[in-house]
Amino acid sequence: MLLLSFCIAACAHGPGLVNQEEAGEAGAGSDVADVAGAPSTFPAVVRGIVVAHMVEAGSGGGMLYGFVVQGSIFANGRTTGGAEAVFVGTGTNRMVNARDGAFEPAVGDELILRGRSADLRGRPGMLDPYVLRLVRRGVDLEHEVPPFEANPPEGAEDAARYWAAHHAMRCRLPAGCLVQGTHVGESPGQLSLVTVIRPDHPLAARTDPYQRRVFRDAHPLDDRPGEFADNGNGFRITLADGAIAAASDAAAMRLPPLRTFDRITSSITGVVLRSGELYAVHLESPLAFERGVPPDLNGAALVRRTRAQLSVATFNLENLYDFRDDPFDEQDFFEPLAPGQDPAMRRLQNYVPSSGEAYVRRLRGLAAQMVQDLECPDVMLVQEVEDQDIGSMLDGTLQVGTVNNRDGRLDVLQELAAEIVRLGGPLYASAADRAGADERGIVCAMLYRTDRVRLSVVERGHPVLSAEPHTAYVGATLAYRYETANPRAVNGLHSEFGVVHKRAVEVACFERAPGTDLALPQGQRLYVLANHFQSQPGAHVGLRIEQARLAGAVAAAIAQYEPHAWIVVGGDLNTFPRPDEPVPGTPADQLGALYDAGLANLYDTQLLRQPAGAYTYVYQGEAGTLDHLFVSTNLLAHLVSVNPLHINADYSPDPRIANRRCSDHDPVLAVFEGGE
Repeated sequence: MLLLSFCIAACAHGPGLVNQEEAGEAGAGSDVADVAGAPSTFPAVVRGIVVAHMVEAGSGGGMLYGFVVQGSIFANGRTTGGAEAVFVGTGTNRMVNARDGAFEPAVGDELILRGRSADLRGRPGMLDPYVLRLVRRGVDLEHEVPPFEANPPEGAEDAARYWAAHHAMRCRLPAGCLVQGTHVGESPGQLSLVTVIRPDHPLAARTDPYQRRVFRDAHPLDDRPGEFADNGNGFRITLADGAIAAASDAAAMRLPPLRTFDRITSSITGVVLRSGELYAVHLESPLAFERGVPPDLNGAALVRRTRAQLSVATFNLENLYDFRDDPFDEQDFFEPLAPGQDPAMRRLQNYVPSSGEAYVRRLRGLAAQMVQDLECPDVMLVQEVEDQDIGSMLDGTLQVGTVNNRDGRLDVLQELAAEIVRLGGPLYASAADRAGADERGIVCAMLYRTDRVRLSVVERGHPVLSAEPHTAYVGATLAYRYETANPRAVNGLHSEFGVVHKRAVEVACFERAPGTDLALPQGQRLYVLANHFQSQPGAHVGLRIEQARLAGAVAAAIAQYEPHAWIVVGGDLNTFPRPDEPVPGTPADQLGALYDAGLANLYDTQLLRQPAGAYTYVYQGEAGTLDHLFVSTNLLAHLVSVNPLHINADYSPDPRIANRRCSDHDPVLAVFEGGE
């Protein structure tokens, strides 16, 4: 994200208009004006006090800098009752041109600046600044540029207007703000964010500490229960670290490793700036905080499972890629060089780990979560795993070669399975049809315990797994190879959307492994449909409806062919369960086809049993459910428990807390009685 994506802006007036003497000195004549009202060809001249420096990573890997100037409330010899402000971009260094050479402004400097008007996403500001005069140094910001008390309104649109009216101004929040979620920049200079609510908001006063948070509307614990369309919860406040990084002369994360339910014990002062579509308060100084309740204890305690029970989980592994180049994939590992780009600037794709060591840490963290937290489910639906297959396992180590489709197993899942064994867990095998991967090389798959279940031999003529799959889907049902296969990727062809899935539905059929004590009924088969729907709940609505229709049609075809089959349809469906509607005013029921196919969403059971824990993902401080397990009614009758495990989404990476935030999604675990 470019620094200038802060949408540099001014309010209704510039930060202290210069007088005519200063205007003459600037050589601007009648063009002297505040930034908001200046013509597009002007050399803008403004006067203000430097209140903060900013730094952020640019698109080429270097750092971009800027600073914020705000007018004194005593401008022009009188108290104005308020002060206007503007962001000034300085490009790749901190220095500003001046009459006596380069000049580096300091916080507390009052400057007269001339610069070029800039407009980014409709918000004006200043670029190419030139210092006409250093008026004074060491200005007391609290006296002359006091912060306003930040208290945005409830609705998202009203909150956006509120922050726009205070853009580039200093603000303050009281001590006691409650953390709602975090996002940590993964590379130097990338912003780290934390979302909070004020301590005087009604949510912060709830008796149950796990209910002191923001849920998506339609959740019974939302601040407006009963509303189906999300109002945006505009009272959320985002904090960022761009100003702290600039002040410390280090473009690295300056926010502490916060997690949901922590409490900020100090008052918060910062500068409001826009980052992309998000307004954030960039902190002037580090945060002090105290730990709240542990997120991973939010929910019903896991029922101690018996070996006779069947357990199924879904888990988005957040771009699980290895750190080796796939010679059969041009998009793997390195980005293509742009025309004229220096080869030294070549960067890894954002989904590739920063190093081989980082990849191993991810594997070990995920393996520990699967063994220690999930307690080794029988079958796991996994999403966002690399489709590479150029290796095979030998004595617990992946041996990489130069043959594509080396052994029919995904490399990353083989290495993950080896880590599970290293931690004392059972042996897992993977099931996936690589043809179902998207252009990024990510695919849905299944991991299954070889000591508990095995892939069934599927007969010819099967409606989904045979050479010519057929369902009642309104478009054509597509397969990627003309032979009976288990597992297999299944897609659809729609007259409007074309191919329905970037990442095809992965279908697998399991049965009890010989010699196991898993108490499945005689001849019982378990069908698993692993999905990863199109992202962005508020967009691609029509496409996601078709994706649900296809999955529902596949499940219905299996149920008609094999009425006693147990069916699980799950994964990261990238939208919310009924009745949540992410697009206000346009109800779509995006997952309706799954409900209509006779499948039950286990979210509904979780919501009844423990509503405070009914979520799997946290986005900008809002807790919602994107990861689902739908089951056939005959399997629902055997349900013992269902739990989202809050081991990732509420955490920021912290080496002092082992095996947390290994993904940005929380897994969901369901346990079923296996008896007749």
